[in-house]
Amino acid sequence: MQQQPQDQISGLLFRLDSVEKDIVSLRQQLSLYEPVRENDLKLQSIKDTTLRIESELGKVKERIESLNTKMVVQEQESARRDAAQREANDKLQIKVLWGIVSTVVAIGTAVLIGYITHFFH
Repeated sequence: MQQQPQDQISGLLFRLDSVEKDIVSLRQQLSLYEPVRENDLKLQSIKDTTLRIESELGKVKERIESLNTKMVVQEQESARRDAAQREANDKLQIKVLWGIVSTVVAIGTAVLIGYITHFFH
């Protein structure tokens, strides 16, 4: 009868050794899992940062395009104003020249009339 308890003890010792080996293996796997989990967290943080940067770049691009559009519109308006100003200056110069020509013609006519009337007297 003593043989059975010793066999049972041997079986239990063998099982305990097997369980200890399993626990050591589990510890090793867990020690590997923690760095992998940390890497996953770091990767997720990098992905989030990348997405945020992409979003901000999109917003900056929209702002630049908006500013570019505004600048084009302002340049067109400025060109229109400059053209209108040049046209107004041209009209003013034409009026001044007509005034000068009219004055010269009037003086010339007056001199001619004066000469003709003086000639017939």
